[in-house]
Amino acid sequence: MQNDVFKKVHLGDYVNFDSNVRTGGGKSQTEKIQSVLDKALEWGGLHLIVEGAVCTGALKIHSNTTIECVNSDCGFFLEDDTNLAMFRNANPSLEEIKNYNISFLGGTYNFNCLNQTHNTMCDHPNYKNIMPVYKGSSVNGEFVPNEMDTWVFGFYFAGVENFKIKNVTTVDQRTFTMTFVNWKHVYIENLHIDLPNLMYAQNQDGLHFFGPGKFLTIKNIRGCTGDDFIALAPDEVDLVSDITDVVIDGVQLEDSDQGIRMLSRSKGKLERVVVSNVTGTYKSFGFFINPWFHDENTQGNYNNITIENVDLEQKGHKYDYTNPLLFRLGGNISNITFKNIKNRFNDKNGVAFQIGGFYDAASTKKYIPSKINTLVIDGAFCTGADGEKQKFIENKTD
Repeated sequence: MQNDVFKKVHLGDYVNFDSNVRTGGGKSQTEKIQSVLDKALEWGGLHLIVEGAVCTGALKIHSNTTIECVNSDCGFFLEDDTNLAMFRNANPSLEEIKNYNISFLGGTYNFNCLNQTHNTMCDHPNYKNIMPVYKGSSVNGEFVPNEMDTWVFGFYFAGVENFKIKNVTTVDQRTFTMTFVNWKHVYIENLHIDLPNLMYAQNQDGLHFFGPGKFLTIKNIRGCTGDDFIALAPDEVDLVSDITDVVIDGVQLEDSDQGIRMLSRSKGKLERVVVSNVTGTYKSFGFFINPWFHDENTQGNYNNITIENVDLEQKGHKYDYTNPLLFRLGGNISNITFKNIKNRFNDKNGVAFQIGGFYDAASTKKYIPSKINTLVIDGAFCTGADGEKQKFIENKTD
């Protein structure tokens, strides 16, 4: 079913718009909103028009659903102490794609980070999928979990296909703004990640993609994050999944801690990725391309990566375990190409290209050698503050 034949309804016919997408307030309308979203099952599809601002707790969205906000003052504010994702798909799964044709068009989604916890205890199976930290006890030598600690994402989608976000603003993510796992055909355009309440080292990432995933397009995304702005991490969790066929065109960093991370750590691969037109300012890392975690047998698989038309400025270095870097390259890289790269450092210890090896998770600082088959740098220019000389290439050998 196509979006233009979904049954259109107006959320204002069911709820009171007594909130504000920036300041919150109003009475929680969670049950009423969910009852409207559930109509997608009855009607075969739903096009929900949102003409105001509403306070809500955690919601689930079904296949064949479009949520359209009429302008940026309309949308959703996450109720205090919800401590779960504002939106998730109704049938999340790591093994199968169970939800299709979901769209968010326009509006503002405020995750109210100052009034949510970083993580929460939750034993519901729908939240057992991503980054769990199990707690339990040993029974006959086997670990038996009895509780689960899950991060509080803004959006969480596992097992989706034909997913679209366009002309959306998000505000104050508590951890990852949006998390995807097991996905196909995801399209994101004109997204603003606004983070007025930045907290130190609290995993306030932007878009985080775990594998398996295929066919991702991101266009014209801007804003600030407290960690990675975009992360492509195919096998970070399961060690085997792939992410392939990715186009990222138009990224504006607004003092993000880190820019774009590509993390292939084990048997999974990151393949056929093109990133272009990246501008703005970052604090510590522009592009972090390495496995991060140490595996005795493999160090990831990077194939056919192209990064072009980059013009960035580093300032306000944040993490003291390493120097500020435009590019850090490590792991098993089949081929990677850089074209038309410009960068200005405001830290005299900055390095444009750190190549050849990497340190795994910052707490251990264990050096890991890398295997890079083909590396092409076609046009790169790097300066320091006040025109001073800056280290361009650092070949890590120990």
